[in-house]
Amino acid sequence: MAFSVQVAASGATEVSDRCEQRIKNIYPSLPDVSQVLDGAQAQNSIKGRANLTNKTYSQKIKDIAVHFPAGSYDPGSMVRLGLPYGGIEFKSALPQPGRECLVLTYELKFDENFNFVKGGKLPGLYGGTGNTGGKIPNGHDGFSTRYIWKEKGTGAIYAYLPTSKTWGTAVGLGSWIFTVGQWHRLEQLVKLNTPGQADGVISIWYDKKLVHSETGLTFRDTPDITIDGLLFSTFFGGNNPSFATPVSTNIRFRNFVMSSQRVTDPSGQGD
Repeated sequence: MAFSVQVAASGATEVSDRCEQRIKNIYPSLPDVSQVLDGAQAQNSIKGRANLTNKTYSQKIKDIAVHFPAGSYDPGSMVRLGLPYGGIEFKSALPQPGRECLVLTYELKFDENFNFVKGGKLPGLYGGTGNTGGKIPNGHDGFSTRYIWKEKGTGAIYAYLPTSKTWGTAVGLGSWIFTVGQWHRLEQLVKLNTPGQADGVISIWYDKKLVHSETGLTFRDTPDITIDGLLFSTFFGGNNPSFATPVSTNIRFRNFVMSSQRVTDPSGQGD
């Protein structure tokens, strides 16, 4: 079955770009995204490692290129069919204990030949088990806030929440449009709800512009669920061939940082 979206209701009159509890940037050397891959958890859990390459411009300036072979879509489906795996997935846990609020920033660039087809996934945050793949959270196990692209590059956050139905909930669907061949900056602020109250927040900035903010969200029913790290998950799909990329293509990523506030501009590295 293809992935579908449950659209969340919008609404926030005042939007904060920082969390109350301050922390240092998790990756203080912002251009060096190789730090995302240094943790043992990330190294030991990478699915699709063959599709990952680092391109180096200087000693500290790198980006990650993720490859999608022609005809690839949902990795689980491809594995079952014995076909080439497209994209990559791994978790990179925070070095500090779980957070109640966090800002994730990174930049990405779709190849010139990239065809958005019907949709796909992009990295986001996770907590607990990092629910995806139709595993709806029960309020005590986890959540995730990956981005998605839809037809013609329409963007959203595809959040797995206890209030989701069969699949994820689309937050901010259509608030921005991805374009190919140029770098874009994505920022998401996730503030978890107080257990027992629907007061969680997701705010999204695209190319430094606030494009959507959502209040009244429920991520959890227990304080044991916190924001635990980066869910680096990107692939075409949906889990049927109608989502498959018609061409061999790539997405490049750089400048990952997780912090308690929006970071200063890290752009301008690479090409």
